Amino acid sequence: MYGKAPTNSPAAALGSAPAGVYRVDALRELLAVFEDDQTVRGLAPDLVAIGRLQGIRGVIATAPSHHPDCDFVSRVFLPAVGIPEDPVTGGAQTALAPFWSRRLGRDRLVGYQASARGGLVRTRVRGDRVELTGRAVTVIDGTLMSSTRRSEG
Repeated sequence: MYGKAPTNSPAAALGSAPAGVYRVDALRELLAVFEDDQTVRGLAPDLVAIGRLQGIRGVIATAPSHHPDCDFVSRVFLPAVGIPEDPVTGGAQTALAPFWSRRLGRDRLVGYQASARGGLVRTRVRGDRVELTGRAVTVIDGTLMSSTRRSEG
């Protein structure tokens, strides 16, 4: 799931040097691990520089939490796909949950995404699957219809 990070490290783009950087191949994102949750909360990233990192969609910044209500914090920057900072993203949690589960020795964790809106996501690692629970807000509701038409001949 995790690969070697590219040589063009996101440290300058994030404005702070992470303790480790890993490539999350399934998401085409980098996981930048910091030692302190306040560092992650205080990041002032250069989004243009993140968007220029080769071969990735964005960066997930994370650290263990010192708050009793959660196990880890994160922020997700995806400027290459038009999302400067994702407020709360389930996709990133699918990488964060196994990462922190191995380090903390527990399958059930609570992550806090420390964006301006912020949000808690409860995770449970079950083999190669991650279950996510939490509160969500519906931002769009609709029905997709196929535009494929058969040619009549």
